[in-house]
Amino acid sequence: MNLIFLAPFFLLGLAALAIPIVVHLTNRPRDRAIRFPSLMFIRQVPHRSVQRQRIEHWFLLLLRAGAVALLVTAFARPLLEGSGSLLLPDDERRELVILLDRSFSMGYGDTWERALAAARSRIQRMSQGDRGSLIAFGSQPVLLVAPTEDEAALLSALEQVTVSAQVTRYGPALEAAAEIISQSDRPHREVVLISDFQRTGWVEQSETSLPPGAAFEPVDVSGASPSDYNVAVAGVTVERVRRGSRDWWSVGARLVNGSDAAAPDLTVTLRVEGQEIESRPVTLGPREATAVRFQDVAATDRPSRIEVAVGPDPLAADNRHYAIANAPASIPVLLIGHPQARPQELIFLERALALGSDPRFELRRRSFERVAPSDLDGIRVVIANDVPFPEGVGGRRLGEFVRRGGGLLAILGRRSDPASWAGAESILPGRPGMPVDRASDHGARLASLDYDHPVLEIFRSPHSGDFSAARIFRYRALELLPEAAVLASYDDGGVALAERRSGGGSVIVWTSALDNFWTDFPVHPVFLPFLHQAVRYLARYRPPRVSYRVGSVADLRQYFAEDEGIEEVVVEGPSGNREVRNLAEGEYGVQLEEAGVYQVRRVNSQQSPIALIAVNVDPEESDLSRIDPDEIVRAVTVAATGASGELGPQSLTDLAPEARERRQRLWWYLLLGALVLLAAESVMARRYGSRRG
Repeated sequence: MNLIFLAPFFLLGLAALAIPIVVHLTNRPRDRAIRFPSLMFIRQVPHRSVQRQRIEHWFLLLLRAGAVALLVTAFARPLLEGSGSLLLPDDERRELVILLDRSFSMGYGDTWERALAAARSRIQRMSQGDRGSLIAFGSQPVLLVAPTEDEAALLSALEQVTVSAQVTRYGPALEAAAEIISQSDRPHREVVLISDFQRTGWVEQSETSLPPGAAFEPVDVSGASPSDYNVAVAGVTVERVRRGSRDWWSVGARLVNGSDAAAPDLTVTLRVEGQEIESRPVTLGPREATAVRFQDVAATDRPSRIEVAVGPDPLAADNRHYAIANAPASIPVLLIGHPQARPQELIFLERALALGSDPRFELRRRSFERVAPSDLDGIRVVIANDVPFPEGVGGRRLGEFVRRGGGLLAILGRRSDPASWAGAESILPGRPGMPVDRASDHGARLASLDYDHPVLEIFRSPHSGDFSAARIFRYRALELLPEAAVLASYDDGGVALAERRSGGGSVIVWTSALDNFWTDFPVHPVFLPFLHQAVRYLARYRPPRVSYRVGSVADLRQYFAEDEGIEEVVVEGPSGNREVRNLAEGEYGVQLEEAGVYQVRRVNSQQSPIALIAVNVDPEESDLSRIDPDEIVRAVTVAATGASGELGPQSLTDLAPEARERRQRLWWYLLLGALVLLAAESVMARRYGSRRG
């Protein structure tokens, strides 16, 4: 048994032992002065000089020196090494961390009941003085009970845990357990992992490991046998199609068998707003996937719940897939034209916008001379098609419209007087100039495009649109301002497409006309998707998603515009839980933790929901392939090994020196001893002082 010190530099303080000795050698008692009326009666004695001082109170000196020595030794943090046989009061106490998998695959058959029974058994086996904690995990761990010796608290929390809709991720849960274990001063530390041990949940990482010496017990409660199967609805597609004069929803689903056993005699069902539309039988072989297309459903002008269900099988969580058939969106567009424009000059622009289906473009027309402030009410995008910039109140209102979040597409043709557009310099990307004639060399071509911009990124991949085929015979020069960004250029370096953001909105300038005189661009196939994408971008349109996965965050701005005047909404989850989101303060995100359909309503409103959000479990969790628990054990445990290489029980020496020092707490006893010595020194010093008196 050896005594070591974790802070040995404090031992230099032992030099302070000289202080009591010096005090005792230099602190001589003073002679008492006595008054006499006359010295004639005092006998004269020779003066004595002291050559050597002796220590008179050895016991008092030992008390003082002992107190100093104990204080210095306590600050040096002493530790007894090789004290495995030393019996201290807390030698047998344990630190127990229970990791309980509650991913939705634990709902297979009676797997969850077995998991609860295993956790309950581990808690009830805790001895007096043991400390336990409970962590439930799916994709992320949740500490349900912090380290405690209260067995009742652990059992009570266990009874409240339910299976979640999350996937399995072992790494974060093991890291949470390792943090608790590393902070423990208990000699015996143990982690119990209760799970069905799905292979998809394990991503081996070198940094995921328990502290050295910690015991790790995997408890496999998997209820699936090789003859069991699990079929999941992995995805649902909803498309709005038009046939004749009516719109229809075309619904398809993808079914996957995530097991090694065949799945016979299943039924797949389509429901719309809870009403069964169609059912059909289906059979899947081992690891087989198939696509199912249902009969079309008459579309409505409001969002509708779509549900595709398959079954029966032992795991119900992935047997349903939810989707939302959203109402057709529309973007109000104001087209400002010239009164002298011929119908053929507008035919390409108007027909292209009329072909928009999702979203639709609600086109309103005004002459530039008659633009009034009220014309911009409810408008998302303004297209100024080869006109001078509106003057007076209408022009000022158009500038405010852009700065408040609106979009402006300015098409600069032959009637776009540069002098009139000078009044819009505060929002334009540049100053329009005189026309540049390229007809003599067969027209300019679009040579440089910024495919990183949202307007052009859909044309990035090959065969998605050829801009170089279009010829521009005439365009207006544009003197760029510093705030502008060039989106496309001609082969002579002239600006074809430029953007400037002003306030909350944007202005895009096309420097040629969109007729059949200055350019043939509108007759090329790329024109229609380009125009649609430009209007969507300027309107800041976000198409509502058909569905989300559990754990995602939904942005409420996809369902209604920020300027609709809605300040607060109530989001109701599939289980009925409600939360208020203050849109006025920017609370647009909704954390989706349940599978089903979320409903978004105005506060204190009993009307129909203003938005529906479908949420589904991750089909990755439907794969029941298992991982050998020993593979996780080997990856996360770093234990002390004996000569045979077998894992041995954890002992005191398995702990880090700092942990052993905290457990032994020798410094506490040393400080207590120093306090006792100082108290005794105080008593003895007063006693010796009274004797001299």
